[in-house]
Amino acid sequence: MLLNSLLSLFDSVYDAVRERFAKCGAVILNKKERKAVGGVLLKNGALNVAIVGQSAATIAEIAGIFVPENSKVLIGEVSATDVSEPFAHEKLSPTLAMYRAKDFADAVDKAEQLVAMGGIGHTSCLYTDQDNQPERVAYFGQMMKTARILINTPASQGGIGDLYNFKLAPSLTLGCGSWGGNSISENVGPKHLINKKTVAKRAENMLWHKLPKSIYFRRGSLPIALDEVITDGHKRALIVTDRFLFNNGYADQITSVLKAAGVETEVFFEVEADPTLSVVRKGAELANSFKPDVIIALGGGSPMDAAKIMWVMYEHPETHFEELALRFMDIRKRIYKFPKMGVKAKMIAVTTTSGTVLKSHRLRL
Repeated sequence: MLLNSLLSLFDSVYDAVRERFAKCGAVILNKKERKAVGGVLLKNGALNVAIVGQSAATIAEIAGIFVPENSKVLIGEVSATDVSEPFAHEKLSPTLAMYRAKDFADAVDKAEQLVAMGGIGHTSCLYTDQDNQPERVAYFGQMMKTARILINTPASQGGIGDLYNFKLAPSLTLGCGSWGGNSISENVGPKHLINKKTVAKRAENMLWHKLPKSIYFRRGSLPIALDEVITDGHKRALIVTDRFLFNNGYADQITSVLKAAGVETEVFFEVEADPTLSVVRKGAELANSFKPDVIIALGGGSPMDAAKIMWVMYEHPETHFEELALRFMDIRKRIYKFPKMGVKAKMIAVTTTSGTVLKSHRLRL
């Protein structure tokens, strides 16, 4: 695994790769030499501009050590992956940090730490058998927080695109995305320099409103409306109301009609103004034990709201109400899908005030 100037090698191939580097012109620094070179890589904790773009021999001379003039790269064998290790930083020079890893997972872990320390959003590279090790490619791609994830490609040349792959746009300006504090996470090209105009005509979101199948209103309509409950074949009705309407006999106007037609009824009348979730849960428990096939809400806004939530709890106890409450611009594009209702019971609203007629819609709370 290579991160520009950082190399993480399996223990099983470490010595072989080290030997190949040495044969190809790399200088494997000893402890004293590594300390000397590490001392000139940074200046006041930042990149030392004096070494940028210099040859390996020149950097060695600056560090006060001697290497052959034709040396291609200075390699420091290190283990620390934090800011205390000079070789772990971006160096912009032919200097390379080489890490020994136990296995693939350990190598990726070291690469993750190095990316987080100083290369987040930039470039990472994996050398592996891309045909026989697709799972390694996938895992590396998943774990690296870099905008360019190269496979079997020289990191510096591969990252600029076109030379070793055709997935990256050819560019010397590489975006690192929000990870690296940039506006874009791709190679900057001509398309990013084009000024685009947008003419936006006024076009508002579609509005959608779904009404109940039937709405009965005006004096004397209640018995006619309840006849629909009877003709639809409902056998068990749960009436949800408040104590005032129950004590004053308004609930009896519903139960008397239904009982006369052989419909079993149960009344939950503990709804208070702005009902709490504990009251609603109590009503849902009654629904679970009574098992109604129709729920009738009687009263103002509070009984309407309570009955609807009881209905949802009765039919879909797994529902997360905090997710249902998420705001949306268009009800048909809501983030959390409203569960399909009416499987166990039908919902009927008998509103007693002019304002609460709006709550006859099953989604209106």
